[in-house]
Amino acid sequence: MTSTIPSPPSPTHKPFTRSQSIGLVFCFTILGAAAQVLMKIGTSQQHGGGLIGYLTNVSGSR
Repeated sequence: MTSTIPSPPSPTHKPFTRSQSIGLVFCFTILGAAAQVLMKIGTSQQHGGGLIGYLTNVSGSR
């Protein structure tokens, strides 16, 4: 007597819709921009002003 072990159903690949793809690009763009702002704040040599000082600093630190 031979018994067969049933295999689990294979998962179906469901690609992203157009709106989901656009949403992902938008979210990761915002995430990347926030990361750049945080890196700039972390590496700047400003000793005052905080976030408002950074946002109003038009000369930039090079």
